[in-house]
Amino acid sequence: MIVPPELSSATVLTLVSGAEKRRDLWSSKQEAYKLMKSRGVWKSWDDRVLRTYVEYGLRHLPTATYPHETKGVTLKCTSIQEAVRSRSMAS
Repeated sequence: MIVPPELSSATVLTLVSGAEKRRDLWSSKQEAYKLMKSRGVWKSWDDRVLRTYVEYGLRHLPTATYPHETKGVTLKCTSIQEAVRSRSMAS
């Protein structure tokens, strides 16, 4: 998550809550793109940016976070990493 430094702590904590609850598993990059394209802030992204995000911001399973998942993709930056970083910004 990239946020400007002038955001209030309350706003950042709201973003943290969203990061902790956000879906982070998809059956494929194609599925992730399709769902992201139709939801949330991703709807407003330029299609080239969204395609680049899906290509380089997702990785194949299994991962340390999901060692038992053998098929699909997840975010390279886990929701836990995003939330911890954002919490430190709110302090």
